[in-house]
Amino acid sequence: MSRKKFKPKQQPVHGEDASRQQPKKRMALWKILVPVFVFLFLLHCRMWYIEEEMLIHTAFSSGSYLGLNRKIVILLMAITMCGCMVYIYKKSTGRWYHWRNFVYAFMCGGIVVGLCTNVLVVFLFWLNSCFTSGVQTREYIIVNIAPHDRTRKSNIPRSAAWLLNTFSYGEIFIQGDRYTRIYLPIDSAYRLSGERGIYLKIELEDGWLGWGVIRKINSVTATKVSEKVEVRFPEDEQTQAPDSCLHEKSEKAFKYTWRDIYIFAKLRNINLSDTTHVSVNQYIDVQKGIPVWEIDIRDSIQPDMARVILIHGETGEVMMDSYE
Repeated sequence: MSRKKFKPKQQPVHGEDASRQQPKKRMALWKILVPVFVFLFLLHCRMWYIEEEMLIHTAFSSGSYLGLNRKIVILLMAITMCGCMVYIYKKSTGRWYHWRNFVYAFMCGGIVVGLCTNVLVVFLFWLNSCFTSGVQTREYIIVNIAPHDRTRKSNIPRSAAWLLNTFSYGEIFIQGDRYTRIYLPIDSAYRLSGERGIYLKIELEDGWLGWGVIRKINSVTATKVSEKVEVRFPEDEQTQAPDSCLHEKSEKAFKYTWRDIYIFAKLRNINLSDTTHVSVNQYIDVQKGIPVWEIDIRDSIQPDMARVILIHGETGEVMMDSYE
């Protein structure tokens, strides 16, 4: 007789033991991604106006606002695409490097970039303002102004521009201590671009990330220079000069501009904003045939004495610096 192995019958398991033996089902990926994207979208909308406000109160020592956004976009896109491809590589049983997988990773990267760029910008600005030095007042010369007017000229249907925080601003290039760029509202940028002889007094703090935290900006107008250029003749030729000669001489070009005069005065500790004691004039010296800048500095102790500085209007050469 052949012996058969005796196999005990398995009794059905009831209660908690049955639930333990059943394989656990993993949560679907979309149940995680949808709440995350909804949270990021709400956070993106929350930072909509905060980004513009914090940009106006930030001074850049190097780089720019657009450069900062570009670096953040590249970083977020690279991290998101690499993370998606790693997930696909672990879960895929076939060719993980199929072109569709790269398209899916690129789409996820685009969504993350669109929702998180301004969030990271605001976070960096906030982090920079957490640890700052004391408030200092510094003077800066305006070198150039670049308005970035992003106002929509026409209402294009089926456009996704309303999802992007494309606010208008003015980029001000400044020259002075440490910082090279500040940002102002577009209206203020247009106003400054139409004025002459303007420099800025800025109250700011140095942030620990290298950006300045602006507390207050004062635009100071130095001595106004008349648009009409005076033509000076020798005393014996004033009555003989015809009107055509006046018109011809007044067209002499002042290559040494008002901004150069301001730098010239700052290097010599001359306060051009003190209109009581300092005056600036420009004229054409007919005898020599050259344009001339004249800076008159009155002595507060001896009002009869004045320091006169004559500067060549084309080369910037100091022609005279003496007391009269």
